[in-house]
Amino acid sequence: MSTAGVEGEAHLPFAGLHLLLLPLQDAVAKLPARQREALNSAFGLGEARVEPFLIAMAVLTLLTEAAAAGPLLVVVDDVHWLDAPTVEALAFVARRIRADPIAVLFATRDDHPTHLDHCGLSELPLGGLDHAAAETLLDQRASRLGAGARRRVLAEADGNPSLSWSCRRWPTANRSRRSPVCCR
Repeated sequence: MSTAGVEGEAHLPFAGLHLLLLPLQDAVAKLPARQREALNSAFGLGEARVEPFLIAMAVLTLLTEAAAAGPLLVVVDDVHWLDAPTVEALAFVARRIRADPIAVLFATRDDHPTHLDHCGLSELPLGGLDHAAAETLLDQRASRLGAGARRRVLAEADGNPSLSWSCRRWPTANRSRRSPVCCR
């Protein structure tokens, strides 16, 4: 299961949680009444008061039930762009799953503060890709990129795999040399 922060949705409470829990939509009906009502209200489907603790408990219950069928990995990417209520609910879950076959993996940028900064979860800082790995990734994602643009992408990405492969537009021979290499 996964969710990812989107800069344009960072101001929408529970947007990231909604995306994460879509595959478990049918299981929401089986939640204890107060948890179900709180989660539905968080998603705009109910009129109960939005209670963060009950919402976090609902998420914990849903993920624990899903993990009963087998180990579960929850990937949360771009945490720095997730809405605060989602991050808080998922941090709550991550601190309480010690006995369950659930792993929660949060990914964020070092230079962006998040609601995870002081919640006591283990951290594993990752470095960038080495030049050979960045070239391989770029070859897989943009094999027709010209030599000059290729050097520029590799230089600007500086080992950041996201910048190496998430570009939507590539410069062509007709564009100005000053045109952006990547859309960010």
